[in-house]
Amino acid sequence: MKLNDELKVAVVVAAAVAVVVVSVAGLAATAMAGGEDPKWKANIKLWQGYTDNVRYSQPGPDVEGAWFTKANARLARRTGSDIAWMPDLVTAAIDGRVFNQSSARDSVTLGGRAVYETDVADVFAGYGYTPQRLRLEDRDGGDDVHYSKHVGVFGVERKFGVSRAWRIRALYERDWDEYDSDNGERDSESWAGRLGLRWHYHDLFIPRAYFKYVERDAVDDNYDREDLRVEVGFDSKLPAGVEASLRYRRSDREYVVAGASGPFGSNSNFGRTDDIDTYRVGLELPLPWVDGLVLEMNYKYRTSSSSRTSRNYHLNEYGLGLAWGFSSKSGQG
Repeated sequence: MKLNDELKVAVVVAAAVAVVVVSVAGLAATAMAGGEDPKWKANIKLWQGYTDNVRYSQPGPDVEGAWFTKANARLARRTGSDIAWMPDLVTAAIDGRVFNQSSARDSVTLGGRAVYETDVADVFAGYGYTPQRLRLEDRDGGDDVHYSKHVGVFGVERKFGVSRAWRIRALYERDWDEYDSDNGERDSESWAGRLGLRWHYHDLFIPRAYFKYVERDAVDDNYDREDLRVEVGFDSKLPAGVEASLRYRRSDREYVVAGASGPFGSNSNFGRTDDIDTYRVGLELPLPWVDGLVLEMNYKYRTSSSSRTSRNYHLNEYGLGLAWGFSSKSGQG
């Protein structure tokens, strides 16, 4: 899908979040009325962040920082249906991100998921659509690049062990990237397999890890690549409702380009490999003024070591935001 130049992602993000806020506003009153067994759950977040290397540039004069705003809203509803083909749980979400700087990728994601719960395992399927804009309007000869991503996912999750402390999840993903007509050679299809494991050993120590393998096949094989990712980390539920998290992810990318040149000209990614390390730390602090209101803080450090010198970079990213979670109760809507 090609986005019109007049379509500003910032407006889409604001409008989309506004629609969700209006849709769930009626639930807020019932959320504070008490009761048990929430039938609806909702969460709204608003973040402000800063990155010191928005262009993923190698150290030097091209390194430039940027502020960004993130907003998202999520809803989950138990259907309570006895019809065999109806899912037990349905979720929907809207996520948006807008930068104040060119050479940044503004985006909004619309998605949903259906979950079927069985005695053996939970089975789920989902879809997400993400229109994006790479803003280049203030660079010589640069026009905005518009593109979109479609993602389909199918997965199985099983909890087992004492108090169901172990959780294993397996996913298959399929996605399609569609660019505007000026960049059609970047159109691609990808498939991915992911396997994740979590162990709730103690509230203070909940380790988790996942393994993911991705293959991308583009119209121009200059953009074909394989990606192997491994992430490890843990969560901690601390006293007074405070939660902390730590993550480390390693991504090894190899561009599987057939030769130094192809039908679209020279292949800049021929022989290219990228080794990317990402570290993330998060902290959530409940605020006493409103039930379900949380202050969230996040720090991310990423470094890339590439065989293509211009793709060597490192960045620091900081985020601060508010999240509000609430629910309606069974029998109240």
